Amino acid sequence: MDHHCPWVNNCVGYSNYKFFVLFLFYTVVLLLYFCITGLYDFIRSWSDTLKEDRAAKFNVILCFFVCACFAVSIAPLLFFHLYLVMSNKCTLGTRAEHTVTI
Repeated sequence: MDHHCPWVNNCVGYSNYKFFVLFLFYTVVLLLYFCITGLYDFIRSWSDTLKEDRAAKFNVILCFFVCACFAVSIAPLLFFHLYLVMSNKCTLGTRAEHTVTI
């Protein structure tokens, strides 16, 4: 067992680490896709050229900010786990390297 992940409601270890990294990768890709495709409507709603009601403007702005915040917070986790895969380490192993022994 490497660590428990509440997102997948399971312990991430040797047998399912690939699926956890793929889950992070697809999540970041999908969030960035939403941000990129929603950027045009976001700019239009921010500059008041979107001729819809206020609720539609609020939804566009809220969805863009939520997707951007999740992408910014999950991308470092993905990059950290990609670093762990490339260096052939596990999460608990990297934490053990940084402990101070007296």
